[in-house]
Amino acid sequence: MLETKLIKVLSKVYRWQCCTYNKNHIDWYDVDKAKLSEKESALLSASDYVINAPHKYTHDEVVSRLRELASAEGLEQKVRALFLKAIAEGWARGLQPIVSFYTAKHLPEHAFSASKKENDYSLSGRSCRVSGIPKQTWENDGVNLYHLYIGYCRLEPCAEMVLDLEEVLTFDEVAVTPEYLAAYDALLESLRRAEDNETPSALVKRLATEKVLKGSTSTSRVWLVRILAELGVLPNLFVEHYSIIKAFYPYDLRKEYENILHDNAPARAEPVFPASGWRGAMGIDEGIAKELRSQKY
Repeated sequence: MLETKLIKVLSKVYRWQCCTYNKNHIDWYDVDKAKLSEKESALLSASDYVINAPHKYTHDEVVSRLRELASAEGLEQKVRALFLKAIAEGWARGLQPIVSFYTAKHLPEHAFSASKKENDYSLSGRSCRVSGIPKQTWENDGVNLYHLYIGYCRLEPCAEMVLDLEEVLTFDEVAVTPEYLAAYDALLESLRRAEDNETPSALVKRLATEKVLKGSTSTSRVWLVRILAELGVLPNLFVEHYSIIKAFYPYDLRKEYENILHDNAPARAEPVFPASGWRGAMGIDEGIAKELRSQKY
């Protein structure tokens, strides 16, 4: 688990000013360009943190490993507790695991089949129509791990979820305290107060104004709202009772809904499915909200 002081140092290294592309087309960071102080350089050196950790992933390896990780004993309880900790304490590292776990839990065993969606190309080639995972990709596990600690999350199956869950398995158990539950309840009350025409972006701003999320940042609040939509706490216009807790949603289907959102979005907006399909009038799914509060599995 990374310490706060180290994360602050890494924030100076993992900046676009320090970044270039290497031969495998992945972000590559130059520590010298970060202009760290002697104290910061010493801390980074003592941590043994690997700034650039290239890793080649294949579709089949990622699918297999995610499905294997999902069966780890006690992992569901741990990711739920981490999520409540993230809400209560502003610990951004606790946001991603619940998405990674439920994605992995319901991810079907499948062979790679190229997405049928137009313009779905990247440096890694086409995504899989089932999972969205490329046939082969290079990742920098160093920067990806840092992103997990600042609350920058992934919502679809990917190699980063393997990195996420493998580290979570090394964490000590997290006890859900009355304070965690009280913070979660306060968040739910804030969600229930949404005006009928409230949008996800307006909700993010209101959560900041109401200060119901202790220690949160603008980044973590954005991703929390998106995660609440993935979990199904925030319903969406397209799929009734949508929730990654209950089911898996194929990549091509998700992109179909996202394209509809794009077609109807204001200029320069960047809609994200399913969060962008929520409006305040929909309220919250009380059943899922209650289930997440429970520690019974």
